[in-house]
Amino acid sequence: MPHSQERIAAVDWLKTCAIVAVLLTHAGGFLFSGFGVDEAAWFLRVAWTGFHVPTFLAVSGFLYFSDSPMTPRDLGGRCSRLLIPYFFASVPVSLIYTSDPSLNAFLFQLITGSAHGIYYYVFLSACMTALAFLLSRTKPAAAVLVFAALITYLITATVEPSLRIGETWFWKARNPLYNATYFLGGWICRRNLSTLQDSYAAHKPVWWGLAACGLLVYGFADYRAVPPALQATFGEGHGSFLLEILHRHVYTASVVFCVVALSARRKPPEWVVFVSASTYTIYLYHKPVIDFVAAYTSAWNGAVAVPTLVLVALASTLALSWSGPRILGRYSKWVFGC
Repeated sequence: MPHSQERIAAVDWLKTCAIVAVLLTHAGGFLFSGFGVDEAAWFLRVAWTGFHVPTFLAVSGFLYFSDSPMTPRDLGGRCSRLLIPYFFASVPVSLIYTSDPSLNAFLFQLITGSAHGIYYYVFLSACMTALAFLLSRTKPAAAVLVFAALITYLITATVEPSLRIGETWFWKARNPLYNATYFLGGWICRRNLSTLQDSYAAHKPVWWGLAACGLLVYGFADYRAVPPALQATFGEGHGSFLLEILHRHVYTASVVFCVVALSARRKPPEWVVFVSASTYTIYLYHKPVIDFVAAYTSAWNGAVAVPTLVLVALASTLALSWSGPRILGRYSKWVFGC
């Protein structure tokens, strides 16, 4: 865990920003089956939200870092806190969304985080928890070496398609090779936090300039940030999936830097702390709420429909996060993740 109030505050702000971006992205139908949304919805749901899951993975790496080895008991405890609430959420979600009610299908969905498509994060998080266990038992340079190797792989696989693993959307989203760099980045930052703080204090304009460049690179280089009406002008698909991932690395690092720098020495309000503490509950249960309400907002303009869906989902899941511990006590964290 971080050792100062400022670093805890930064984590709360990062988690709050990331979960709001998740809600915005999911506020409607599946985006990448075609450009069937209006321009306002496209900007709200896609143009700036690509940092969400990468930020959660980076925060996990930051918080999981420890100078002492993680014990098997620690590993089991962390996996239990992740997977047991996920199981309780997956049962009703699977009943709502599945087209195959067989036990084998349910077990496959449970293992791969696919009772709903958004649950791929659980699969990735379980992989990152295992990675943290291994990293905690290796030399400090191991994380840097693995990070460098994965970045090299992503760059190489971008220009050499034969090196890519899992070309379907299902496996792309769950591939640890495409996502472990975010977690490793958080881990490395935590280990070198004092050095990074000293560098920022001595070179603030440079850091802010790099962050600004990162934001611009994502905006101009990632075709998903271009609204449907402008696709003909900018062209679509000019970057591969792996190239998009590299863009997201730059963009995520820039967003994380901006949030951390702006929130330093600022105690977050209670609502930010509450949302931050409730992010797993929000993540597990928001999509059924959005899909139910979306049936009544499908004809609305995106500028109205998207915020409405986000607010309803946020209010509903926060109500669950607030009431869960009051109803189930300490068992709430195992059932609802709060």
